[in-house]
Amino acid sequence: MKLNTKIISIIAGIIIIITSSIGLITYFSLRHSTVVSIIIQFDETSITKLSSGVVNISFTTESTVIYPSGEIEKYYSDKNASCEAEEFAYSIYIDNTLFSETNSTVWNTAQFSDGPHTLLAKAVSTSGCANETEFVVIVDSFINDPPSDIFKLIAYNIDGGGKNPDWKKVVYEENPDIMVCIETGNLDDSNSISLRRYVNDFNMHFYDEAPFRGYTSQVHTVLYIGEAILSRYPIINFIDIPSVTLDDGSPYIVTHSFIDAVVNISGTVTHFICTHLKAMGDTQSSNNTWRRVLEQQGIINYMDDLGDVPIIYLGDINSFSPFDTGDLATLGDLGYGSLTMLLCPDDPVYGQYSSTVHTFTDVFRTLNPTEIGHTYGHTDTRYNSRIDYIIVNQFFTESLINSTTGDTHHAKTGSDHYSADVFISISNISSTIVEQQNDFIKQNITRSTLNPQNGSIKENKKVYVQCIFRNKKKLTLNPVRNQPKLLFLSNLILLSQ
Repeated sequence: MKLNTKIISIIAGIIIIITSSIGLITYFSLRHSTVVSIIIQFDETSITKLSSGVVNISFTTESTVIYPSGEIEKYYSDKNASCEAEEFAYSIYIDNTLFSETNSTVWNTAQFSDGPHTLLAKAVSTSGCANETEFVVIVDSFINDPPSDIFKLIAYNIDGGGKNPDWKKVVYEENPDIMVCIETGNLDDSNSISLRRYVNDFNMHFYDEAPFRGYTSQVHTVLYIGEAILSRYPIINFIDIPSVTLDDGSPYIVTHSFIDAVVNISGTVTHFICTHLKAMGDTQSSNNTWRRVLEQQGIINYMDDLGDVPIIYLGDINSFSPFDTGDLATLGDLGYGSLTMLLCPDDPVYGQYSSTVHTFTDVFRTLNPTEIGHTYGHTDTRYNSRIDYIIVNQFFTESLINSTTGDTHHAKTGSDHYSADVFISISNISSTIVEQQNDFIKQNITRSTLNPQNGSIKENKKVYVQCIFRNKKKLTLNPVRNQPKLLFLSNLILLSQ
């Protein structure tokens, strides 16, 4: 009989989705049946030798034996131990041309033109059980390093795990170097498969720029919970923060976990602390305004404990700025306390909760003192407000260039929030910061692969496969970053890191 199915196989950091008609072969009447799938991997050692242009390709067959009792056995070899011998004939095609009649070969990408190429792997057994899988990779003769002069940062609530696909178009139009996403929902599914697909899509779209790496908070079951970071710069640490410590020393479990992603921006090690404070106004049963104050109090304590280090605090704070008054006033009842304690240490009510280490700056309002800058309410104008922020500490106050909200073509359809962005000058950051961070870099940069399950750093680095094979290295400056790319490859599903 025939079974139409979709098999998802994960090996060495590659995700391969196979949609085909798969022969379900029955041996010895009703004893058992076998399904064969194909698993492809690139040699990890070769893939790290970016200058060589040589990539080792190999794949194996996975035989799954299904017994009438429901018991399942899997074998990763050319012979099935439980039934008659199964020999497999293999073939590898590149751009519809037979490249090898084996299941392991060497591909010198330097001999191929830059751009997308299609790889096809086939396996056929002696009994006729067969399968194949096809995917696209990019050969690129150059590596563009992340910008070393100016970087672009955005904070974006993508609404329920990115339920509207136009949120990706907003990212294409913004073209950030670092992006923090809120309401990432199930992007952490099955070792962050969904996040990796998005990272790969962005890397394919921006194929001529430094690739993104992405990490997301873990173990969420609600679409409106979770934060993630994508960065063209190395992410050298990633921490989930489900609880904070209040001023009285007591622990407080926050509504949505904070994340602290430590990024090495051209030598400046920076903590990107992403937030999603409790939503909505107060009700008879819930004082949400005060819950936000407690959550903010706790994360300020966390940032103070980090010491005098570069920090960018950003996300959906669900609160109003004390500077948004008069013509800039917002609608709703979310309160001003959370932002006041962050931005106004001299405030007679909330100043007592302010940082004792850091001086924080509201990026958009500082650069746009008269623009409204609403980030929420375009889907319901009763709640027009600015609740999404990028806040920097004292290390960045002299490096801010410009900031906008919701100024791309798909801003209204991508999410119920607008993205907020800022351009920051790297060269304006004091060189003494780099000196202060040298020890931290030396301690962490060689252990830069994170455990996606709990955010810890693995001692032994595992190199995940790149879907972009680059053969030479070239340093270029970033172009103006507000123009959308014309190239869109929607069928690419390989994993990044």
